[in-house]
Amino acid sequence: MRGATTASSIAEKAIGQQGRVNVVKLASELDIPLDALAGAFKKSRRYLHMEPKAKSVQTDAVKIVRMVDELAEHLGERRFALFWLKTPQPEFRGKTPIDYLRDGHLDLVLGLAHDIVFMVPD
Repeated sequence: MRGATTASSIAEKAIGQQGRVNVVKLASELDIPLDALAGAFKKSRRYLHMEPKAKSVQTDAVKIVRMVDELAEHLGERRFALFWLKTPQPEFRGKTPIDYLRDGHLDLVLGLAHDIVFMVPD
């Protein structure tokens, strides 16, 4: 399972010894702007820089780590999961999943990723 191993490196680099996701490292590992995660978590970019392991963002941060892990496993490699995040999607009216995260629509992005992984038809 090449994809699962590759995706787990995101968790290994973004999750600290205390078991909390560092969202600044997560953004870096996903190669996405911290602003996108700030929108997804409904927090300011400044807040995330000051409190990268804040308890208030952990639940959603873990969901993003799992989403990328599942996409990478399904698509075969981490790079394809990252490509999906940056590619305009018809379900998002030509916007990218990152755009939707930035706009605060984490659940919609998670939902579409779930549908792709589990091949749920429209």
